[in-house]
Amino acid sequence: MKNLFIPYKLAVIAKEKGFNEKCFGFWAGNPNVENYNWHLNITENNWHNHKNNTTAIVSPLYQQILDWLEQRGVFIESVNFNQTICYTLLKKNDNRWIETELIHLKDINKAIEEAFKLIPNP
Repeated sequence: MKNLFIPYKLAVIAKEKGFNEKCFGFWAGNPNVENYNWHLNITENNWHNHKNNTTAIVSPLYQQILDWLEQRGVFIESVNFNQTICYTLLKKNDNRWIETELIHLKDINKAIEEAFKLIPNP
């Protein structure tokens, strides 16, 4: 089930971009320990990001972060490119979805990371 949640690196970026929705997963760790391995916790309770909490960061489901990005005007579309599943980014402009540039990313995590770059910091 852990593969349904975005990785730690993306969870940190999501928090920086203002993501603060309820999640069933959170990354826990100790930022004061060098090379600490953050670990994913899955719970029945909902968690929120807390601005001053440095020991836990919520980890949304992939679908949850894709929906959140779409609400902010960035859509990640999966396409079949040369018989390989790839991802391309669309940005909403005047209520129309426009391809940002012709890029085909083979890794959904890289596509999400690139999508975050299209969203201004809060």
